[in-house]
Amino acid sequence: FENYDWVASRVDLENLALYYAIQLYINNQDWPHTNMDWWRVRRKEVDANASFGCDGRWRWLLYDTDHGFGMQPETSYDVNAIDRVVNLTPGTKARTQVEGNVVNRLFRSLVLQNNKFRYQFLNVSADLMNTAFLPERAIPLMVCFEQEIAPFREIHNKRWGLDTGFQEDMAHFAQHRPDMHRKHLVEQFGLGTNILVTVNVSDPRSGYIRLNTIDVKACTPGISEEPYPWSGLYFGNVPITLTAVPAAEGTFVQWTIIKGDQERVVSDHSITVVSAGDVAVKATFAKSED
Repeated sequence: FENYDWVASRVDLENLALYYAIQLYINNQDWPHTNMDWWRVRRKEVDANASFGCDGRWRWLLYDTDHGFGMQPETSYDVNAIDRVVNLTPGTKARTQVEGNVVNRLFRSLVLQNNKFRYQFLNVSADLMNTAFLPERAIPLMVCFEQEIAPFREIHNKRWGLDTGFQEDMAHFAQHRPDMHRKHLVEQFGLGTNILVTVNVSDPRSGYIRLNTIDVKACTPGISEEPYPWSGLYFGNVPITLTAVPAAEGTFVQWTIIKGDQERVVSDHSITVVSAGDVAVKATFAKSED
Protein backbone atom coordinates (compact mmCIF):
# COMPACT_ATOMS: atom_id res chain seq x y z
CA PHE A 1 0.00 0.00 0.00
CA GLU A 2 1.64 3.21 -1.18
CA ASN A 3 1.80 6.29 1.06
CA TYR A 4 1.12 4.26 4.23
CA ASP A 5 3.05 6.69 6.44
CA TRP A 6 1.18 9.65 4.97
CA VAL A 7 -2.16 7.98 5.76
CA ALA A 8 -1.00 6.96 9.26
CA SER A 9 -0.09 10.58 10.01
CA ARG A 10 -3.68 11.67 9.27
CA VAL A 11 -5.75 8.64 10.30
CA ASP A 12 -5.66 6.79 13.63
CA LEU A 13 -5.20 3.38 12.02
CA GLU A 14 -5.45 1.59 15.38
CA ASN A 15 -8.90 3.15 15.79
CA LEU A 16 -9.89 2.25 12.21
CA ALA A 17 -8.85 -1.38 12.73
CA LEU A 18 -10.81 -1.55 16.01
CA TYR A 19 -13.88 0.05 14.44
CA TYR A 20 -13.96 -2.42 11.55
CA ALA A 21 -13.20 -5.36 13.84
CA ILE A 22 -16.31 -4.56 15.90
CA GLN A 23 -18.62 -3.86 12.94
CA LEU A 24 -17.60 -7.01 11.08
CA TYR A 25 -17.87 -9.19 14.17
CA ILE A 26 -21.42 -8.01 14.99
CA ASN A 27 -22.31 -8.35 11.29
CA ASN A 28 -23.91 -4.91 10.98
CA GLN A 29 -25.79 -5.07 7.68
CA ASP A 30 -26.83 -1.41 7.79
CA TRP A 31 -23.21 -0.28 7.33
CA PRO A 32 -20.71 0.80 5.93
CA HIS A 33 -22.79 2.36 3.16
CA THR A 34 -24.62 4.30 5.88
CA ASN A 35 -24.37 4.93 9.63
CA MET A 36 -20.70 5.88 9.44
CA ASP A 37 -19.29 9.06 10.96
CA TRP A 38 -15.74 10.12 11.66
CA TRP A 39 -14.28 13.04 13.56
CA ARG A 40 -11.11 14.87 14.50
CA VAL A 41 -9.99 17.86 16.52
CA ARG A 42 -9.43 20.72 14.08
CA ARG A 43 -5.76 21.64 13.83
CA LYS A 44 -3.74 23.32 11.12
CA GLU A 45 -1.25 20.47 11.44
CA VAL A 46 -1.33 17.08 13.14
CA ASP A 47 0.34 17.27 16.56
CA ALA A 48 1.87 13.90 17.48
CA ASN A 49 2.57 15.19 21.01
CA ALA A 50 -1.03 16.15 21.78
CA SER A 51 -3.08 14.27 24.37
CA PHE A 52 -5.00 11.20 23.22
CA GLY A 53 -7.71 12.03 20.69
CA CYS A 54 -6.53 15.62 20.27
CA ASP A 55 -3.76 15.16 17.71
CA GLY A 56 -5.90 16.08 14.70
CA ARG A 57 -6.11 12.60 13.16
CA TRP A 58 -9.39 11.04 11.99
CA ARG A 59 -11.25 8.57 14.23
CA TRP A 60 -14.59 6.77 13.97
CA LEU A 61 -17.85 6.71 15.94
CA LEU A 62 -19.72 3.47 16.67
CA TYR A 63 -23.50 3.91 16.65
CA ASP A 64 -26.78 2.52 15.28
CA THR A 65 -25.85 -1.16 15.33
CA ASP A 66 -29.34 -2.67 15.69
CA HIS A 67 -29.11 -4.34 12.26
CA GLY A 68 -26.56 -6.78 13.62
CA PHE A 69 -25.87 -9.36 16.31
CA GLY A 70 -28.49 -11.80 15.08
CA MET A 71 -31.44 -9.41 15.21
CA GLN A 72 -32.53 -10.29 11.64
CA PRO A 73 -32.00 -13.40 9.48
CA GLU A 74 -29.36 -11.62 7.36
CA THR A 75 -27.40 -10.84 10.53
CA SER A 76 -27.17 -14.47 11.66
CA TYR A 77 -23.94 -15.63 13.33
CA ASP A 78 -22.91 -17.65 10.25
CA VAL A 79 -23.11 -14.81 7.71
CA ASN A 80 -19.72 -13.85 6.26
CA ALA A 81 -19.58 -10.09 6.83
CA ILE A 82 -16.06 -9.87 5.41
CA ASP A 83 -17.28 -11.21 2.09
CA ARG A 84 -19.74 -8.32 1.74
CA VAL A 85 -17.48 -5.51 2.99
CA VAL A 86 -14.05 -6.59 1.73
CA ASN A 87 -14.76 -8.76 -1.33
CA LEU A 88 -17.81 -6.80 -2.50
CA THR A 89 -19.42 -10.04 -3.60
CA PRO A 90 -22.18 -9.52 -6.22
CA GLY A 91 -25.65 -9.89 -4.76
CA THR A 92 -24.68 -8.78 -1.26
CA LYS A 93 -26.59 -5.96 0.41
CA ALA A 94 -25.98 -2.41 -0.91
CA ARG A 95 -22.93 -3.59 -2.84
CA THR A 96 -22.63 -0.47 -5.03
CA GLN A 97 -22.90 1.89 -2.04
CA VAL A 98 -20.44 -0.18 -0.01
CA GLU A 99 -17.95 -0.12 -2.89
CA GLY A 100 -18.32 3.63 -3.26
CA ASN A 101 -17.83 4.50 0.41
CA VAL A 102 -14.56 6.41 0.71
CA VAL A 103 -13.65 4.98 4.12
CA ASN A 104 -14.39 1.44 3.01
CA ARG A 105 -12.14 1.95 -0.02
CA LEU A 106 -9.39 2.99 2.38
CA PHE A 107 -9.97 0.01 4.66
CA ARG A 108 -10.03 -2.47 1.77
CA SER A 109 -6.81 -1.09 0.32
CA LEU A 110 -5.07 -1.26 3.69
CA VAL A 111 -6.26 -4.69 4.79
CA LEU A 112 -5.66 -6.31 1.40
CA GLN A 113 -2.36 -4.63 0.48
CA ASN A 114 -0.51 -3.79 3.72
CA ASN A 115 0.72 -6.52 6.07
CA LYS A 116 1.18 -4.18 9.03
CA PHE A 117 -2.41 -3.00 8.98
CA ARG A 118 -3.76 -6.47 8.18
CA TYR A 119 -1.98 -7.93 11.22
CA GLN A 120 -3.24 -5.05 13.33
CA PHE A 121 -6.82 -5.73 12.23
CA LEU A 122 -6.53 -9.49 12.74
CA ASN A 123 -5.00 -9.11 16.18
CA VAL A 124 -7.55 -6.63 17.50
CA SER A 125 -10.29 -8.93 16.16
CA ALA A 126 -8.75 -11.82 18.09
CA ASP A 127 -8.27 -9.63 21.17
CA LEU A 128 -11.98 -8.75 21.22
CA MET A 129 -13.08 -12.36 20.75
CA ASN A 130 -10.79 -13.38 23.62
CA THR A 131 -12.16 -10.75 26.03
CA ALA A 132 -15.15 -8.46 25.54
CA PHE A 133 -16.97 -10.74 23.06
CA LEU A 134 -16.50 -13.98 24.99
CA PRO A 135 -19.88 -15.77 25.23
CA GLU A 136 -19.44 -16.21 28.99
CA ARG A 137 -19.23 -12.43 29.28
CA ALA A 138 -21.68 -11.31 26.58
CA ILE A 139 -24.62 -13.55 27.48
CA PRO A 140 -24.72 -12.66 31.21
CA LEU A 141 -24.62 -8.99 30.20
CA MET A 142 -27.69 -9.55 28.02
CA VAL A 143 -29.49 -11.22 30.90
CA CYS A 144 -28.54 -8.34 33.19
CA PHE A 145 -29.83 -5.74 30.72
CA GLU A 146 -33.00 -7.76 30.26
CA GLN A 147 -33.67 -7.64 34.00
CA GLU A 148 -33.34 -3.86 33.92
CA ILE A 149 -35.56 -3.42 30.85
CA ALA A 150 -38.26 -6.01 31.62
CA PRO A 151 -40.31 -3.87 34.08
CA PHE A 152 -40.79 -1.19 31.41
CA ARG A 153 -41.37 -3.40 28.37
CA GLU A 154 -45.17 -3.62 28.66
CA ILE A 155 -45.53 0.17 28.80
CA HIS A 156 -43.10 0.58 25.90
CA ASN A 157 -44.91 -1.98 23.73
CA LYS A 158 -48.32 -0.45 24.39
CA ARG A 159 -47.10 3.05 23.58
CA TRP A 160 -45.47 2.11 20.31
CA GLY A 161 -47.65 -0.84 19.25
CA LEU A 162 -44.78 -3.32 19.52
CA ASP A 163 -44.33 -6.85 20.77
CA THR A 164 -40.69 -6.86 21.86
CA GLY A 165 -39.22 -9.45 24.18
CA PHE A 166 -35.91 -10.97 25.17
CA GLN A 167 -33.89 -11.67 22.02
CA GLU A 168 -32.90 -15.34 22.10
CA ASP A 169 -31.33 -14.89 18.66
CA MET A 170 -28.83 -12.44 20.13
CA ALA A 171 -27.74 -14.93 22.79
CA HIS A 172 -27.43 -17.58 20.06
CA PHE A 173 -25.28 -15.16 18.05
CA ALA A 174 -23.04 -14.45 21.06
CA GLN A 175 -22.52 -18.16 21.64
CA HIS A 176 -21.66 -19.17 18.09
CA ARG A 177 -20.25 -16.09 16.37
CA PRO A 178 -16.61 -16.32 17.59
CA ASP A 179 -15.86 -19.69 15.97
CA MET A 180 -17.60 -18.74 12.74
CA HIS A 181 -15.96 -15.32 12.49
CA ARG A 182 -12.52 -16.83 13.07
CA LYS A 183 -13.25 -19.29 10.25
CA HIS A 184 -14.21 -16.44 7.92
CA LEU A 185 -11.02 -14.50 8.76
CA VAL A 186 -8.84 -17.55 8.21
CA GLU A 187 -10.45 -18.22 4.83
CA GLN A 188 -10.31 -14.60 3.70
CA PHE A 189 -6.63 -14.05 4.44
CA GLY A 190 -5.32 -17.56 3.86
CA LEU A 191 -4.16 -17.98 7.45
CA GLY A 192 -2.90 -21.08 9.18
CA THR A 193 -4.71 -22.89 11.95
CA ASN A 194 -5.73 -21.08 15.11
CA ILE A 195 -3.14 -21.29 17.86
CA LEU A 196 -3.47 -21.16 21.63
CA VAL A 197 -1.38 -18.44 23.25
CA THR A 198 -0.86 -18.84 26.99
CA VAL A 199 0.72 -16.08 29.08
CA ASN A 200 1.81 -16.17 32.69
CA VAL A 201 3.77 -14.05 35.18
CA SER A 202 6.08 -15.03 38.01
CA ASP A 203 4.17 -12.83 40.48
CA PRO A 204 0.99 -10.87 39.59
CA ARG A 205 1.79 -8.38 42.36
CA SER A 206 4.97 -7.33 40.58
CA GLY A 207 3.58 -6.70 37.09
CA TYR A 208 1.31 -7.77 34.24
CA ILE A 209 1.46 -8.52 30.52
CA ARG A 210 -0.02 -6.45 27.69
CA LEU A 211 -0.80 -8.71 24.73
CA ASN A 212 -1.51 -6.62 21.63
CA THR A 213 -4.34 -4.38 22.91
CA ILE A 214 -5.19 -6.47 26.00
CA ASP A 215 -4.02 -5.60 29.48
CA VAL A 216 -4.09 -9.05 31.04
CA LYS A 217 -5.42 -8.05 34.43
CA ALA A 218 -8.67 -8.32 36.35
CA CYS A 219 -10.06 -4.88 35.42
CA THR A 220 -10.10 -5.69 31.69
CA PRO A 221 -13.54 -6.80 30.38
CA GLY A 222 -13.54 -10.57 29.87
CA ILE A 223 -10.53 -11.21 32.11
CA SER A 224 -11.14 -13.14 35.34
CA GLU A 225 -10.36 -11.91 38.83
CA GLU A 226 -7.33 -14.21 38.90
CA PRO A 227 -6.06 -13.73 35.35
CA TYR A 228 -2.92 -15.87 35.29
CA PRO A 229 -2.24 -18.13 33.57
CA TRP A 230 -4.37 -16.69 30.75
CA SER A 231 -5.00 -18.24 27.32
CA GLY A 232 -6.55 -16.99 24.09
CA LEU A 233 -6.97 -18.13 20.48
CA TYR A 234 -4.91 -16.30 17.86
CA PHE A 235 -4.09 -16.74 14.18
CA GLY A 236 -1.12 -18.90 13.24
CA ASN A 237 1.90 -17.03 11.80
CA VAL A 238 0.38 -13.62 12.58
CA PRO A 239 2.88 -11.67 14.74
CA ILE A 240 1.64 -10.84 18.25
CA THR A 241 3.20 -8.25 20.53
CA LEU A 242 3.77 -8.75 24.24
CA THR A 243 4.91 -6.03 26.64
CA ALA A 244 5.96 -6.53 30.26
CA VAL A 245 4.48 -3.83 32.53
CA PRO A 246 6.09 -3.80 35.99
CA ALA A 247 4.16 -2.64 39.03
CA ALA A 248 5.47 0.29 41.08
CA GLU A 249 7.29 -2.12 43.35
CA GLY A 250 8.43 -4.47 40.58
CA THR A 251 11.08 -4.71 37.87
CA PHE A 252 11.04 -6.79 34.72
CA VAL A 253 13.67 -9.53 34.46
CA GLN A 254 13.03 -11.70 31.38
CA TRP A 255 10.65 -13.58 29.11
CA THR A 256 10.58 -17.34 28.78
CA ILE A 257 9.08 -18.44 25.45
CA ILE A 258 8.12 -22.07 24.87
CA LYS A 259 7.17 -23.44 21.44
CA GLY A 260 6.77 -27.19 21.44
CA ASP A 261 10.00 -28.59 22.93
CA GLN A 262 11.95 -25.39 22.27
CA GLU A 263 12.55 -22.81 24.99
CA ARG A 264 14.33 -19.47 24.81
CA VAL A 265 14.86 -16.50 27.12
CA VAL A 266 14.60 -12.84 26.05
CA SER A 267 15.29 -9.73 28.13
CA ASP A 268 13.57 -7.02 26.02
CA HIS A 269 10.54 -5.41 27.67
CA SER A 270 8.50 -5.70 24.47
CA ILE A 271 8.73 -8.68 22.12
CA THR A 272 7.07 -9.92 18.94
CA VAL A 273 6.23 -13.60 18.68
CA VAL A 274 5.36 -15.45 15.45
CA SER A 275 4.26 -19.06 15.73
CA ALA A 276 2.52 -21.66 13.60
CA GLY A 277 1.59 -23.65 16.70
CA ASP A 278 0.64 -23.17 20.33
CA VAL A 279 3.00 -21.02 22.35
CA ALA A 280 3.48 -20.28 26.06
CA VAL A 281 5.13 -17.08 27.29
CA LYS A 282 6.04 -16.19 30.87
CA ALA A 283 7.19 -12.81 32.19
CA THR A 284 9.46 -12.91 35.21
CA PHE A 285 9.36 -9.92 37.53
CA ALA A 286 11.34 -9.17 40.66
CA LYS A 287 10.63 -6.83 43.56
CA SER A 288 12.46 -3.56 43.29
CA GLU A 289 15.24 -2.91 45.73
CA ASP A 290 14.33 -0.32 48.36
